[in-house]
Amino acid sequence: MDLSKAFAYSIAAITSICGVITTAGWFVPNMVPSQLRVMLGVVLILLGIYRFAITNAKIARTQRSRQ
Repeated sequence: MDLSKAFAYSIAAITSICGVITTAGWFVPNMVPSQLRVMLGVVLILLGIYRFAITNAKIARTQRSRQ
């Protein structure tokens, strides 16, 4: 696996994991409103999914252009 692919997939995974952690309320101060915490967590999860999908699309496009 290419280093850039591994980096892109790891960033997607880390972003999604941070979203889950934020949504669950771990490592978030109590003074942060719960609605803000959930919204931020969901946005991070969606950003990770988006990053994963874009990476897959880019890899598929590159493989099609090589053939």
